[in-house]
Amino acid sequence: MDLSNIPQDHNSSEPFSSSSMHSADIKSARRLEKSGVTDEYDLQPPVLVHELEKQSGRCPPDIHEDPYLRVVSVQDWNGPDDPGNPYNWSIYKRAYHVLVPGLMCFTITFGSSVYTPAYPELARKFNVSGTVSLLGGLSLPFIGGFAAQYKGWRWTQWTILFIGVACYAISLPMHETYKKIILKQRAQKENVSLPPSTSPTRAAALKFLITVTLLRPLHMLVTEPIVTFFSLYTAFAFAVLFTFFAAFPFVFSGYYSFTPSQTGLVFLAVGLGVLLAAASAIFFDIHLYRRHAHSALATGRFMAEPEHRLYAAMAGSFGIPVGLFWFAWTAEAHVHPAALIVAAVPFGWGNLSLFISAALYLVDVYGPLNGASALAANGVLRYSMGAAFPLFTVQVYEKLGIGWATSLLGFVSLGLLPIPWVLFRWGAKIRAKSQYETVKA
Repeated sequence: MDLSNIPQDHNSSEPFSSSSMHSADIKSARRLEKSGVTDEYDLQPPVLVHELEKQSGRCPPDIHEDPYLRVVSVQDWNGPDDPGNPYNWSIYKRAYHVLVPGLMCFTITFGSSVYTPAYPELARKFNVSGTVSLLGGLSLPFIGGFAAQYKGWRWTQWTILFIGVACYAISLPMHETYKKIILKQRAQKENVSLPPSTSPTRAAALKFLITVTLLRPLHMLVTEPIVTFFSLYTAFAFAVLFTFFAAFPFVFSGYYSFTPSQTGLVFLAVGLGVLLAAASAIFFDIHLYRRHAHSALATGRFMAEPEHRLYAAMAGSFGIPVGLFWFAWTAEAHVHPAALIVAAVPFGWGNLSLFISAALYLVDVYGPLNGASALAANGVLRYSMGAAFPLFTVQVYEKLGIGWATSLLGFVSLGLLPIPWVLFRWGAKIRAKSQYETVKA
């Protein structure tokens, strides 16, 4: 952007000078000049609003900070305190807009797990195997346990509908948070002409869908060691979690005569581990990662090395095998069921700790666009293994017994345990050889 090309005030014979602009607008324009055009709205010059327009009431109240002139831009915020910027919303409004996506994810998780305690009843009712009944759907099985025991398996599905409708109703007051759309809506509200659309053609959009959205994640999964090994590790941990959806009813109902509601309550131990994982991830972020991030900024770098995102995964890598071996041999010894239930806590903690670090690390390494593809690759493998493992869980437990079946999973987790540690030590060298653009921190 050339500052000399800023149009003149339409009610003044003098050319528009930089001295009449807000300092924040000058800084923003210079940043855009250095960085080049990055969005279609960068092509739109600032629009000047004269005092007469203010007096006519055509402009919103927030422009009266400048008694003479205001620059309205569809290419950036109107200064660091622009109330339209979601970062400047009140803490309560920001918390609400974080809560709603969390509730949506809660609904998905609920739907995938509430069915678990009902699958034995469904197998009997439709005269199918336990494996076939698991295909109907697989945390929050404790609600499904009470629903299945006292109201029948259909109520596990009704509860999904009730929670989904409630979450949708809560989401209705949400506002737009995407900068590009906010600026576009602002321009339309203030009757500012928009630049010509630069939307891709149908053929270009189809090419992007095939090459970037579909093929790039698969390509990264088989060619990028960081993506391959971290996806394998998180996918295995996720698959073991889904294995428990079949193993817990097998163990607690078959060996300890738990009712469906009691079996569902066992999953609260995994939930406790998840809460501990969230707390420990926050601790690592505040006390370890931020310290390195501040040091990086002090030395002129824009971010810390991505490997500092791995503290939670390195700690959690021990929780998974500990929980699995603990569960395996307390169940084999037929000790009090409380010992088995507590074993699920370190597993749940390690499982989520690993996933949190993996998501943050992949995005930090590959950036927003390629990072999204890396996360997609991770998701493909994670959900594929998560869907497959429960289909043979019961057979393996019947063949090997609880102790050795669960120990088999524990030995695999021990083999995968070094992955975050190796990446922490040699991650910089590995990402330097990547075929994709990676962070240079």
